[in-house]
Amino acid sequence: MEDSELMSDLIKIGIPSLVALAGIISSSLLTWHGHRQNLLINELEHNRQKELSKNYKAGEMVKDIALQLTKINNDYISFYILLLAKVETLSCGDPWPQAEQELIAEQYQHTLFSLQNHTNIKSTIMLLRDDDLAEIYQQYLDLVGYVISSYSQDKSLTLNELNEISARSSKSYDQVLKKMSSIYFIE
Repeated sequence: MEDSELMSDLIKIGIPSLVALAGIISSSLLTWHGHRQNLLINELEHNRQKELSKNYKAGEMVKDIALQLTKINNDYISFYILLLAKVETLSCGDPWPQAEQELIAEQYQHTLFSLQNHTNIKSTIMLLRDDDLAEIYQQYLDLVGYVISSYSQDKSLTLNELNEISARSSKSYDQVLKKMSSIYFIE
């Protein structure tokens, strides 16, 4: 009987002990799994916050670029209109009035001063790490620079050349704005 009593005692003590041990192990595994899920959720939330912060900073940079670029473009357009009037007047064989020459020279200086901000814009574009935007912006600057330098070097551009350069610079400007809007609105 002792063997059967011993066996009975083992069953009475052993089964609840095994059940308790299984409960402890499963609780530990569930706690560990829950902790891993919490870590993953925290990491995802941290990454999301970083991405939101990065997008916000990029948006602020794009707004700053847009303001500076609009100023440059407005000054350039004002200069271009005066230059176009001068070329049209001279191509008709009419003299260019001295008062108009002073006005175009003043707008030229204003445009040059405005163009000095291009290094700020270029630096900000480099921080955005967008090679397409940098390339399009450089094309725009090259076209604007060509018109500005033609005046400063007293090169005679024809009406057709001026209109063609104006169309290309306007297209480049629009492309820059379109590219910046895709960054700002995160397509």
